[in-house]
Amino acid sequence: MLLACFTMRKIHLNTRMNMLQLQLNQIVQKIQDLSMLGANAMDGIITPDELMTSPASIFMDQLRFSNLAINNAGGRAVANMQLYLGNQAALAQQGIVNTMPTDHNHIFNALLRQELEKFGKYMSKRVSAEENKLQTRKLKIESELKVAQAEYERVEKAEEEGIKRTAPNYA
Repeated sequence: MLLACFTMRKIHLNTRMNMLQLQLNQIVQKIQDLSMLGANAMDGIITPDELMTSPASIFMDQLRFSNLAINNAGGRAVANMQLYLGNQAALAQQGIVNTMPTDHNHIFNALLRQELEKFGKYMSKRVSAEENKLQTRKLKIESELKVAQAEYERVEKAEEEGIKRTAPNYA
């Protein structure tokens, strides 16, 4: 009966260790994916090359980021461009004329690039915060796994001692 208890406990611990190892592997993969996503998103633009060389697990995240970045940064760039044009019109009404030739497309593209970089830095901070949470969870799981492994070894040793004690001695 004692040996059956040891065997059941070992099975339970083995299952627990396998589940913890699976969780650990999933978290490590997610950390790697987030690291790649953060690196790709740093400048606010995910290039087609970055998109195609990234793992499938973050492909959709990168597409969502690209759409969100363009929508967010584009809206802000349009608003900033309207402010710029309003300021230019106000200066013109006051008789102050801008003698520098202005290429509105160039100015808009510069504003868009600036907003994309801001958005990329913001998203990188969010990704970094998520990575930190996952690192904390990873450490917790690793410690739980060590505890389970230590208990498994103790149970295995106790089982061996139980076998030795219950074995018939014919000498």
